[in-house]
Amino acid sequence: MMKVAIAIVESFCLLIGIILRYLPFRDIVVKKQKRALFITYFIIFLINIIFLLYISLTKEVSRNLIKNIGVVTALVNVLVNIIIIKKHFKEHLFTLGLVIIFNYLLTTIPTYIVQHTIGFESTKGYLFFAIYNFIFLIAAFIPIKEIMDKTVRPFLNINVGKYWNTIWFIPIALLTALLFMMPHEDHIETIEHLLGHGMLAVVMVLICFSISKDYNSIKEKQKMGEHINKSKVYYSGLKTRMEEIRKNNHDLKHLLISIRHYVDTDDKTGLSNFCDSVEQSFFNKEALPYTGNASVDGIVYHYTQLAKNQNIEFTYTGGIKNNGIGDMDLCVLLGNALDNAFTACSTLSSSKRVSLIAQSEENVLSIVIQNTFDGKMEIEKGVIYSRKRDKEEGVGLKSMREICEKYCGTIEIKWNEDKFTVLIMLPINQ
Repeated sequence: MMKVAIAIVESFCLLIGIILRYLPFRDIVVKKQKRALFITYFIIFLINIIFLLYISLTKEVSRNLIKNIGVVTALVNVLVNIIIIKKHFKEHLFTLGLVIIFNYLLTTIPTYIVQHTIGFESTKGYLFFAIYNFIFLIAAFIPIKEIMDKTVRPFLNINVGKYWNTIWFIPIALLTALLFMMPHEDHIETIEHLLGHGMLAVVMVLICFSISKDYNSIKEKQKMGEHINKSKVYYSGLKTRMEEIRKNNHDLKHLLISIRHYVDTDDKTGLSNFCDSVEQSFFNKEALPYTGNASVDGIVYHYTQLAKNQNIEFTYTGGIKNNGIGDMDLCVLLGNALDNAFTACSTLSSSKRVSLIAQSEENVLSIVIQNTFDGKMEIEKGVIYSRKRDKEEGVGLKSMREICEKYCGTIEIKWNEDKFTVLIMLPINQ
């Protein structure tokens, strides 16, 4: 009976590793892939139980044997992920090394405990090892998941060039070194081993922290690039308008000569027609946005052009003073809000409207973004779920909240059956 319990508990330990290697990719997996993955995972889980039961009932159980089964299961699991979740080969290998290392480091703790208490001379010792192992894995599940979410997951949706060409190999190299340094004896864990494993765990966490910082840096550069491109388009339009103004000023004297001619000849009809043509030529041109902030001007101009292409009525009023608020943060804040608004409008067939109102007074910058939408909302426990993600807050909205918190500001979201409103208030220095 104890051997059966060992097989079942160890199978669930292996299942935790399977789940951890899937979680970083959950955002990019479509329903068809998810179904195929979960069916395959269930088959792997059943095979593990059957195989471990067979080993437990026919052969002598050993920690190294369980460890080897775990490595084989991990390799099969990653091979399945590579086949079904394509185009992320290096990220799959990174998760393979990272999860195996953390799993192995965690098993050293129950090994040490059992070795210095019950011992591994009986089946009871292996049962307690399996139970302790499962408890430690459950306790570490959320921290390991968070590490994966801050390392692998963010990179899956951005272009990182050759970044993963070297990064993926780090946990694989550390895992290889760890396997070579393992003691040959089956149940030898000393305090020195525990300290060494603890240091390796710290190294892995520091590496993951560095990768997370790299992501923020890459994302910041991409945002800067997008901001520069929008500013270039805006200033290209501004240059064109300035050239038009110079040309109009040059032509003004000729227009005055024509007006005098109509006045001198008392040709009121001709003068009226001439004034109409001048008005159409000079005053019916699109006005470039002016917010009081050059960076934001580029954002507003970008969405003004986008509104034309998508047949959306877009209006902007007010002025922006962002003393004490970084231009990049302000552009990201407005860019995400307007992107969400335009995305919501794209689901409508008519009445597509987006408005942006900004006002700076009494040391507070107030921004109101309002758009029409279809009234469909998925919300749970105060969290608005993205339509692009499965039961998860949208990346844009999450980024907006983080920026507001950074400057001790607030963001409030309201909606009714056809309008969605975002109110942002940020303290500024006058």
